[in-house]
Amino acid sequence: MNTVIFDPEDLEPITVINVPPQFIREIEQGVRPPYLRFACHIQPHYLTDEIIMEGPKIAEVRFEPLVYGDLRKWMAFAMNPEICLLLKSVFLPGQSAAIQDERKQAMAKGFLKGLSLAVKHY
Repeated sequence: MNTVIFDPEDLEPITVINVPPQFIREIEQGVRPPYLRFACHIQPHYLTDEIIMEGPKIAEVRFEPLVYGDLRKWMAFAMNPEICLLLKSVFLPGQSAAIQDERKQAMAKGFLKGLSLAVKHY
């Protein structure tokens, strides 16, 4: 189930993640706490002669119920929005066709560019 993670201060959407429906059921049953934690690996920083490696950062997401009349939905809030921005986003169904087209065009351009570079060297 695709879930939008919101910033708790201004309710701005940060990213979209895929959460298994079983996780939400377990929260509702009280089997698990309403937190999800993800390890986000940071790319190493390259400075002159020195390589600085950082360990993984932990992105924390808290689920809160939103009740509107008889409707109960679960909303996800980033406990550390800066780190949650590092999560790899999944795309919503309406975005997937455009993203796939963009990726196909990028692949074709890259392939043709590589082919033209290979032909120039012979």
